[in-house]
Amino acid sequence: MTDHENLPENPIAIEELDPLAQELEQLKKSVLDFVARMRARSSVDQRWLAIGTTDFEKGMMCIAHAFAAAPLKKLNEKLQALKD
Repeated sequence: MTDHENLPENPIAIEELDPLAQELEQLKKSVLDFVARMRARSSVDQRWLAIGTTDFEKGMMCIAHAFAAAPLKKLNEKLQALKD
């Protein structure tokens, strides 16, 4: 695992979130389209396909959270400061 404290500062701007989320969604769609084609194949072990699909979907949620959490937290902090 990478020690995040040693990474160079390269924050994600709020404006980048939508394009990044769209790119991630396109990747997800591509993989899930493949999975759908495999569901139609009787020779494919459907149990393993279901397990892999679940793990893939959880992974995609984790990746989205990884890049979106910090900018959204910063935005929320700015909004809170404006309220005070």
